[in-house]
Amino acid sequence: MPNSIEKAMLILREISNNKGTPLKLSDIADKTSINPSTVAHILKTLLDSGYVKKVSHSQGYVLGAELYYLARYGIYKSEFLSTVHLILKYLSKTTKSTACFAILESNKKYIIDRYEFDIHYADANAAIFSDNIYRTVTGRILLANIPEHSALGILDSLGLPETEEWEEVKNEKDFLFELSKIRNYRVYYLKNDPYCSFAAPVFYQNKCVGSIGLWSENSRSNNINSITKQMIRCKNEIEHRLKFIK
Repeated sequence: MPNSIEKAMLILREISNNKGTPLKLSDIADKTSINPSTVAHILKTLLDSGYVKKVSHSQGYVLGAELYYLARYGIYKSEFLSTVHLILKYLSKTTKSTACFAILESNKKYIIDRYEFDIHYADANAAIFSDNIYRTVTGRILLANIPEHSALGILDSLGLPETEEWEEVKNEKDFLFELSKIRNYRVYYLKNDPYCSFAAPVFYQNKCVGSIGLWSENSRSNNINSITKQMIRCKNEIEHRLKFIK
């Protein structure tokens, strides 16, 4: 049973997931499975604190200014992300594919920056979003390059992946075996004609701090080799630049 803080976070997440469109109290209650009277009580507290804004009784709620104010000095506006920006743009343009940068935090995978050709999603206020950790190549390579006890902690928290998320993993032993294989790749990729997805871990001070990801519509062997070389080049460049960040 979630406590009051967890319920408040669930409510904020659902409002955020509505992408700026107001969400009614009844819809929030349905999506979170929280009693409507409890939702109303929590929303009043969030309103009083400025974390949500009531557009109108009929339309519902959006995120408030205080929530954005709290995040104004967040790590993902730091020099770290500035280092990633230009390299992702280069990778996307040279491969004519979608490039992204993923991190692990609090047992979840987040995309913190993304480019698709000339579209930089950060400019559309959609730079950070959560993503599936088991199904994606970036999620798997991040799991493979953190300490084993940390990976097992995530498995314990999230449970075993569904078959459609990771067919080869049916128990803890399978999980560790798959991670040991992935760990040997400088660039890990999954081919699913006509598409192919790639991921390369990025290290800073001997610790995996994220992963470059790339999704390409062209999965021919010569294109895979070319993209793999570009991924390694970009990974090395990011790691080199990170050395100069204090």
